[in-house]
Amino acid sequence: MRTNIFIDANIIIDLLTNREPFASEAALLFEFVKAKKVTAFTSANCITNIHYVLSSVSKQRNVREKVADARKLLDLVATDADIVDKALTSDFADFEDAIQYYSAISCDADYIVTRNPSDYRKSTIRIVNAEEMNRIIEGSSG
Repeated sequence: MRTNIFIDANIIIDLLTNREPFASEAALLFEFVKAKKVTAFTSANCITNIHYVLSSVSKQRNVREKVADARKLLDLVATDADIVDKALTSDFADFEDAIQYYSAISCDADYIVTRNPSDYRKSTIRIVNAEEMNRIIEGSSG
């Protein structure tokens, strides 16, 4: 059975902006995704946030191309009424983090990959950064 991972926006932004010192681990993670060693999800909400952040530092056309390239490797979780309702009644301090968490639950994620583990203190899903996820993937395929 393949591992499902939910990738938070900050990891995708690290990749698309070549943000060091995080970009190399994000790039390796996406190589594993491309090789189908894991199934990677993110939320439609993350995609809009990524586009917004990248638009502040790049030309609009270039941003859409970058986001589209990353999107090809990611399955999207729709932010539906159930996810919103669960997020609204959750104990998460940050509503957006709650949306990501319930999106991860809806795709049966085994891991949430993020650089902000404190955002997911209430998570029942294992929280890892890109480097930790890469080690897990390498360990499972060896």
